[in-house]
Amino acid sequence: MKIAVVANNQHPVTIHSGFGVESYCFSLVEGLVKRNHEVTLYASGDSQVPAPVISVHPVGTAMDESLPKEFRNEYQDWLYLEAYNNSGKYDLMITNDPTRSVFYSNFSKTPSFSLVHSPWDTERYPIEVLKSLLNKDPKHYLIAISDYQQKKTREAVEKVHTVLHGINVQGIQFQENSQEYAVFLGRVNKRKGIDFAIDACIKTHTNLKVSGFVAHEKEGLFLKQDLMPKIQNNANIEFLDAVVDTAKKFQLISQGKVFLFPIQWEEPFGLVLVESMASGTPVIAFARGSTPEIVKDGETGFLINASDDDIRGNWIVKKTGFEGLCEAIQRIYSLPDDKYRIMRSSCRSHVEKHFTTDRMIQDYENLFSTTHI
Repeated sequence: MKIAVVANNQHPVTIHSGFGVESYCFSLVEGLVKRNHEVTLYASGDSQVPAPVISVHPVGTAMDESLPKEFRNEYQDWLYLEAYNNSGKYDLMITNDPTRSVFYSNFSKTPSFSLVHSPWDTERYPIEVLKSLLNKDPKHYLIAISDYQQKKTREAVEKVHTVLHGINVQGIQFQENSQEYAVFLGRVNKRKGIDFAIDACIKTHTNLKVSGFVAHEKEGLFLKQDLMPKIQNNANIEFLDAVVDTAKKFQLISQGKVFLFPIQWEEPFGLVLVESMASGTPVIAFARGSTPEIVKDGETGFLINASDDDIRGNWIVKKTGFEGLCEAIQRIYSLPDDKYRIMRSSCRSHVEKHFTTDRMIQDYENLFSTTHI
């Protein structure tokens, strides 16, 4: 099949992509090409994939200091306009921005599959507008990246299918043993739970390496005013610059004792959880959004109910919220060496069974078949 994959202009899509959408798009393009599909990627001009790239800007707009920030959204619109102007060349389109895709696909005869990467709510999507346009366009489908997200999205739109993300597991080195530090990697904001991770490691006297990505001024202030005083006053907390290089990211994660994911929102998927487990590092996550679909409680880490008022499962750790996070950390560190190595091995096996690129591409091909593309 001839397939257009539309990413975005912000960051290049490469094998070294450290951002979620770009990392996913690389795996998608690579997997489709291996299955003999003719793929064209619409992304920033410095993207490197095993397929032709069409762009409207030579480099990622987020990295181009010569480009005023207030104009960057226009470049995203331009990219989607370019893709849908060429839509007649393809059998289908796979896009990563439902809001833009739904508008442009109404002027195209080519079927579109749009991934919903963020929680389906009115803060992130104009739901009533999308609902109206999707109902008028029978050839446009939404793809949820977890069953939880599909359930929430179907409250407004019927044409939603689930395809869980997959990764190139063979490209990630498994580490049987670890060093004695916990890991947090993600955006520097409260919804990612970075403050919970820091506070829990301070309380449990656990070494923590934090790789925090600051996306805008508000997050920079949160880091400076709320987090840095704690980090500077506690020698067991180490703050690293944002690690976006894939090799450095996996070195950090794979050598960690445990990956902390005390999420404060309904996580749509959490690709970093799969990457962590693939390297052998177990995960402690709050049971919100998709995390119960990814982490096997007691086998690949621990799940924690976010609060006494938000019980999502009968997990091994009965305490909730912050206290549950602290207990789970202590449980990981108190495991005998042989049982801890078994957990690391279980992490790898779990990803190999459920979260490979091959499985993801097969799910897409099954979806294309059942929707009569």
